[in-house]
Amino acid sequence: MKRNLLIILLTAILVTACSLITHATQVPTILSIRAYMDGRSQLVITGDALYWHHLAFDAPGRWEFGEGSQPTFLNQVAWEPTWPDITGPTNDFCSCNSSIYRGIPNLAQKNQRVWLDIVQGRGRVSVIQQPNTENDYTFILEMDDNNIGGADWYEVNLNYIIGRSEPVPIFTITPAIIEPPMAPSLASISGRILYESSDPFLRAYAREVNTGQVYWVNPGEGNFTYTIPDLPPGTYVVVGWFHPMGASGAYTSLDTIIAAGEDEMHACEEAIVYIELAPGEEYTGADIGCWGGDFFGLVE
Repeated sequence: MKRNLLIILLTAILVTACSLITHATQVPTILSIRAYMDGRSQLVITGDALYWHHLAFDAPGRWEFGEGSQPTFLNQVAWEPTWPDITGPTNDFCSCNSSIYRGIPNLAQKNQRVWLDIVQGRGRVSVIQQPNTENDYTFILEMDDNNIGGADWYEVNLNYIIGRSEPVPIFTITPAIIEPPMAPSLASISGRILYESSDPFLRAYAREVNTGQVYWVNPGEGNFTYTIPDLPPGTYVVVGWFHPMGASGAYTSLDTIIAAGEDEMHACEEAIVYIELAPGEEYTGADIGCWGGDFFGLVE
């Protein structure tokens, strides 16, 4: 009888110990993120590493009217991400990735729900992807300050289970769905700028209407033509904009150069031309006129 009782006690101790070991490998933690936002960006987290994937307007910490660049704070540690500066130091609409930061609490390699606690933020903050087996346990958080003037600080806390696995290799933490490889048969759009004078802040945008992807160039002061290169095949509209506060124009079917009055403004908006761009095509004649129409929504 005593022997049986001893066996039962030993079994209970072993079960309790196993339970404690299991819980010890699934420790909850908080990752605090604080960033200076002007546009729309995604923070991608896998294992003990993360990086920014920037989409619209200025990249985190790179707002052009701010006093220099601002770091991203990770649990109060200042991180200055490196950017490719494809479209300039602010990385407007670059659809590009920042450098990678290593050393955050390791996101466990398991299916789990990361809980989001918004501390500060005037725009939209949302979870785009929860980590699971199908996405290699990759978490994606999006911060969207697109529709508000200027820039501001955003702060969130992420609550998740940490793991004790080895660091994830670098090549596994840039998913193809975030940054697709460039196609070999890229195209271009060119045209004239139908306006009486040029401006150093003029930008010519090509927006793929199905994906929302935006590409742009700055023709530079004194240039009355533009070419937007390296465009994947697709359906595009072309918009000109005196960034950041000036008028906008577009490639339309009208001969109007400057819209006079509300009726012409609406006519310009209705007459915008959709360009079906084939692989490798060099589309010309996309002349930008109808200045004064409301085309801003096409480049957000």
